[in-house]
Amino acid sequence: MKKILITFMFILLLTSCRQVPPTVSDMIPPSGIYVEDDTLHFDTVEDALYYTVKINDNIVDIITNSYDISFLEINQSYQISINSNSSEESSEYSSPITYEIYTSSGITIHSTFNINSDYDLIVAFEDQLDLEIHSVKYNNINLSEDLYSFTNDELIISEEHLKTYTEDI
Repeated sequence: MKKILITFMFILLLTSCRQVPPTVSDMIPPSGIYVEDDTLHFDTVEDALYYTVKINDNIVDIITNSYDISFLEINQSYQISINSNSSEESSEYSSPITYEIYTSSGITIHSTFNINSDYDLIVAFEDQLDLEIHSVKYNNINLSEDLYSFTNDELIISEEHLKTYTEDI
């Protein structure tokens, strides 16, 4: 009787230690996420019936792989991620993309400057106390922020940087 009881307890102990494997979703999050003309686009996911778009803390379910985001407020930065959903399971959210909307003052400055000059290019803005520079372009290509500075209403581009440019920029 002891052997039967010990055997029974051993079997009971073994079966109680069995772990249930975690549920793994076969759904994958959408990829290829981008914004163009105030519309969020992404690649479709096989077997997805709908998608959940998360913009900061706001969530909306959609059935297509594009979403009109023209309602977003300007002068804001948004984190956007998406998951795919079937009738039975959902994917994790995609890695977020950052989408920023900022107004432009529309200021375009055309100036002539000799690239071989030994002087910095300085553009002064008068009475623009709250002016911010978000980008500077040369031949319609954005310069990186380490190539210019903006202080005391003056945009300064170092002559050293200007001498390194060619028409290929």
